[in-house]
Amino acid sequence: DATTTNATCTGGVVLCTVAASASPTACMTSTLPAGTHAITAYFAGDANNYAAVSAALTQTVTSPPAITSANNTAFAVGAAGTFTVTTTGTPTPSVSETGALPAGVTFTDNGNGTATLSGAPALATVGSYPLSFKAANGIAPDATQSFTLTVGKGTQSITFGAQSPASRSFAGGATFALNPLASASSSLAVSYASLTPAVCSIAGSTVTMVAAGTCTISASQAGDADWQAATPVSQSIALVQYWT
Repeated sequence: DATTTNATCTGGVVLCTVAASASPTACMTSTLPAGTHAITAYFAGDANNYAAVSAALTQTVTSPPAITSANNTAFAVGAAGTFTVTTTGTPTPSVSETGALPAGVTFTDNGNGTATLSGAPALATVGSYPLSFKAANGIAPDATQSFTLTVGKGTQSITFGAQSPASRSFAGGATFALNPLASASSSLAVSYASLTPAVCSIAGSTVTMVAAGTCTISASQAGDADWQAATPVSQSIALVQYWT
């Protein structure tokens, strides 16, 4: 005597209502989004019949893949970089890459619909790298994306410690060596200049006293094809005139 039966999916959303009968009855719907759904038939009961719920039927609604992440990123020489490729689609897409990567950078399909570009670009890799990503899950069409990885010059810094001793007895024309010397994180050679030429001059790492006063020396590194110029760092030494 039951008259109607509802078909519901996960979450209790009613998909359709059909007449209950002893014969198989079709329930047609186009409202399910992509994903996996548990579908049950449900009868609410009436004056003559108890309520009833069927066992769940698992239904997967597929969708073709799409790449949803940006189509470019930038890394720098010597610095660890990372970029995540993201996708949508059911089943979960696999992600692949074609095109030459710079030395030090790798591509990894993470197996969960994402992939990762990561690594620190090696020396001599500054430039632009055209790549192509493809996402595939067996549902046509595959998704493709043209992608550009740009590798820029790395940043470097200078370490130049306080001079020891911090002061020296002035003697015109006398010389002394910087201690400690400066170094660049890039391992490139550091250049020195006197910021107080009326007090001292410098050649290489040897300072010549010109007059009593504060001698200030600047350490710099101009960069090259792989490295940006470093911010200069300076240190001072007091040249003291003692009278007898």
